[in-house]
Amino acid sequence: MAFTVIAVLSIFLIGLKISTSAKQVTVKSGDTVSSIAKINQLPINRIIRLNNLKNDGNDLQIGQTLKLSNSKKKHNKKHNKKKVNKPKKQVTQPVSQNVETQTETPQMSETTNNASVQNNSEEQAKNWIASHESTNSYDAQNGRYVGKYQLDSSYLNGDYSPANQEIVANNYVTSRYGSWVNAQNFWMANGWY
Repeated sequence: MAFTVIAVLSIFLIGLKISTSAKQVTVKSGDTVSSIAKINQLPINRIIRLNNLKNDGNDLQIGQTLKLSNSKKKHNKKHNKKKVNKPKKQVTQPVSQNVETQTETPQMSETTNNASVQNNSEEQAKNWIASHESTNSYDAQNGRYVGKYQLDSSYLNGDYSPANQEIVANNYVTSRYGSWVNAQNFWMANGWY
């Protein structure tokens, strides 16, 4: 009888450990990736990466389940536990190599994600400005302002082609504001850029 109780209790505890080791969170009203990251003391980019979120995670749905940890780490921990039974010299070398690999990979991944998020933000800001300036029309004209980004016609030097409009708009925004995000912020404050 005592053996049966212990066996049932062990199975319950093992099941409990498995369900809590795969940490997840369900999105509630008002939640953002930033707030979830802060509560769980995680980098925002990690949550975005683990859940393949787009638009900087601004597309969360109420009731959506987000992963907060990677299941691969569980596999590595189990793998490392098996090595504990080996002689001490063999345990030290592979474990230290695994630690180095694990610390290098997230840093490179974080850098890649930061660049991806930054490029996505720039593209969104650029599209936002084009939408507000010309409803995305390369043929739009308003007095001396021409094209998708409503650039002064003198900037385009008579070449109103879409390719030239893109090049001139990128150069103009970079030289004046430094980025499309900054240009959008200026536009929102002043009604023009």
